Amino acid sequence: MINNKLIKVFDNVGFSFTIENDHFKILSKLKNYNSLNSTHVGFYIPYIARNISYQYFETGVGEIVFDGAGNISVKRNSISSSSNENKSVFFPDSGNEFYVFANQSYFDTLLNNVIICCLSISISLVVCKRALILYVII
Repeated sequence: MINNKLIKVFDNVGFSFTIENDHFKILSKLKNYNSLNSTHVGFYIPYIARNISYQYFETGVGEIVFDGAGNISVKRNSISSSSNENKSVFFPDSGNEFYVFANQSYFDTLLNNVIICCLSISISLVVCKRALILYVII
């Protein structure tokens, strides 16, 4: 459960990963993408993880944390959808890609971003100039 924590959006984050104890462990940043760093720790992020070869995918919200060894990882918090009947996907040891599912740049002017929400909120749409504004009422 996310209690009094911000869901943050960071620019152009993508990395290869393995799964260990429900954490996405960073192996290396993907070409033309950024990785996560210590300034990101403590925030929740919307994500998509995938393995194209196996046609596995998972979208959800994760918390950026330090693991037991002091490395940055993303801990699964909630899963919105997946190729495993909307449950945790058992990704193989290689060929996995992780992306922050929305970008900070132009967040208020482009319609290429995704909002993940639970059923206990209502959303109202307002269109203002080029921006789509969502009012969330909890």
